[in-house]
Amino acid sequence: NPDNIYALQSLSILYDEYEKKPDLALEHGKKVLALDTANTRVGYKVGQILFRMGQYNEAISVLQSLSSEGEMEEERSKLLKRCLTEKKRT
Repeated sequence: NPDNIYALQSLSILYDEYEKKPDLALEHGKKVLALDTANTRVGYKVGQILFRMGQYNEAISVLQSLSSEGEMEEERSKLLKRCLTEKKRT
């Protein structure tokens, strides 16, 4: 099923962490977010990938769209600050 959130999430992690293919990881992560906008784990992962790719504006947008409460909040907040800092430098 091409809309299986768990499969897409697993592929995103596989491509990012093991295959070192950020474009494919990003593609699958964005599909998950389109299907499940409240998925903070994948949203954080997408933000990480975008940050590493130097796409700070998009990373900021994704990270700001995530819930500021609960799971991944501390990590989200730190990454958002890093994105904002890097954006100012460029």
